[in-house]
Amino acid sequence: MFYLPLVIEQISIGVSSSLDIGPCLQRVVQMADERDTHNVVTELLKYAQNYIRSGVPFEEAMVETGKASGQTELKHAFMYVAQVAKHGGEITRQLQELADSVAAQRQAYIEGRIKKLELVATGPVSLVFFGFLIILLIGFGVQLKNAF
Repeated sequence: MFYLPLVIEQISIGVSSSLDIGPCLQRVVQMADERDTHNVVTELLKYAQNYIRSGVPFEEAMVETGKASGQTELKHAFMYVAQVAKHGGEITRQLQELADSVAAQRQAYIEGRIKKLELVATGPVSLVFFGFLIILLIGFGVQLKNAF
């Protein structure tokens, strides 16, 4: 989820600079090879390229790679890229919207996890607070007892 919007942004930039989708994907993988910084998405793109080299059509290779990933977002993104490649047309804006959508989904997921952590942390924090309050009240009680 972290790398998917970044890779889609790279694809969008490549397509906006008048590269076709196939060479653009190849360039993204090549840049990852040059930097030696492969992530999960570029590895999957590399597998898709191997499928294509073995004779599988581009659309089918992308769909199969997306299904093999096991992640719903990756599967949908790869299917989207396959459909865009199949039907053609201006895709820069659509790829940018896809990247924004995936980034928003990731952000919503992270915010949900943070909210769950807040709920889980309520019990321990309240326990510590009440413990501190009891120690404080005992201290006041001892002071009052010594005063009388």
